[in-house]
Amino acid sequence: MKRVALIDADVLVWLASYGMGEYDLHIAKKILSDKVKTILEETNSFEYMLFIGGKNNFRYHIDKNYKANRVDTEKPILFNDIKNHIREFWDAFISNGCETDDSIVACAKWLREEGKEPIICSIDKDFLTKEGIMYKWSRSISGRVIDSQIITTTKEDANLNFAVQMLMGDKADNIKGIKGMGIAKSTKLLKGKTRWQMLLAISKMYRKQYGNRWLLEMTTAYRLLYLVDDYNIIDIPKAFYNVYKI
Repeated sequence: MKRVALIDADVLVWLASYGMGEYDLHIAKKILSDKVKTILEETNSFEYMLFIGGKNNFRYHIDKNYKANRVDTEKPILFNDIKNHIREFWDAFISNGCETDDSIVACAKWLREEGKEPIICSIDKDFLTKEGIMYKWSRSISGRVIDSQIITTTKEDANLNFAVQMLMGDKADNIKGIKGMGIAKSTKLLKGKTRWQMLLAISKMYRKQYGNRWLLEMTTAYRLLYLVDDYNIIDIPKAFYNVYKI
């Protein structure tokens, strides 16, 4: 089965435009190219596509405060230059109307139905809410090096991971959840339950915190957190480039 790497370039923009590549566009481009090569080598992928964010993400129409906590985040000097480079040189697929994550999981679903083996390449935990294979590249956090890894997420794992997100919310995206529910506490509450039992447990927690507004708050969290993998709704690329382009 032919493996196809679906690369989250939103993360790579930050990676290439920080550190040694912060002030030198040539160096930043080299960092990006080297990272893509490493991804393809470590995932044993022949075909690949880079995905990058576009405009008019539907989640902003669901909640005006979605990612509002990022508005004042200062971007690296070469951020836009690298983003344009990814779009033009790498012919990245631009995810308009949705998150980059939606385009990636929708494409992964389509590829599986086409008889190929997609591998999602990112460090974003949100992809673990979907069944499939994910590659996380090596990275350094607070001086501690975390090795690259390939993770296979079963349908049961994905259901649990999403249910945990429903309780936790997502501070990075300004999505409210249940106060005091971290990953350990949420997992302990939900692990071993069926989807229906998890739904009941989540509903109970939302009712307790939000009172009469519980259904609205729970539905909003679901719509913001859920990655839409229906490729009949989400536009996806249906042509890929091979490793020899690099």
